[in-house]
Amino acid sequence: MSDPAAAARLPPHKRLANAAPGCGLSAQGLHIRANTPDLEALQAMLDSYWGHFKHANSVRLRRALFQRYPWLSILFEPVGCAARTDTAWAVRAAHPTVLRPRWVLQGETYARQADALRREWPDALQLLEKGNRWMAGWPDSLPHHDPRPLEVWGEHLRVRLATLRHKGMAYVRAAQTGWLRHGTRRREIVEWFIPAPGGIDSPASSGNGVV
Repeated sequence: MSDPAAAARLPPHKRLANAAPGCGLSAQGLHIRANTPDLEALQAMLDSYWGHFKHANSVRLRRALFQRYPWLSILFEPVGCAARTDTAWAVRAAHPTVLRPRWVLQGETYARQADALRREWPDALQLLEKGNRWMAGWPDSLPHHDPRPLEVWGEHLRVRLATLRHKGMAYVRAAQTGWLRHGTRRREIVEWFIPAPGGIDSPASSGNGVV
């Protein structure tokens, strides 16, 4: 919505829907594409809601938000929640919490960021931009896979991704989005594909990727 004043007058659930990243749900699965500014704006909106929910100590409102927009659990992780169950949500209601942006890869080197991507999405093909190439890490669930990363050149990426979606193979793609203060590359997830039916196990501790 181009008019900020008009957008501010919308109910919270409509503002959230308007701020959603590029989400496509088809027979193949859920496909999300986003850029860092849009994700940061979405996080700022959610942080505001989350703060109000903490003040009200409302587990029901927090849970309802993620149930209404299941793609939120792909982009955010409530910090300190080992599993998305009623018990976990009830325990967290008594403690201050924040939403962790799951698209931000922790680590100051390529190797650490690649490891963070693998730990966050172990059952998806992990694509990580490195210069003008994309390095693909294999899912843990793929039997007898080659442990060495697969190199995909940038000009072939779109075709490869379309093939993965057609085959129903989960993947996440993390792009170079700038520089860290130490002079190394910052990388963030900008694309997710979760095949239907069901989803991929993420994070590793949760057992599923949807609240």
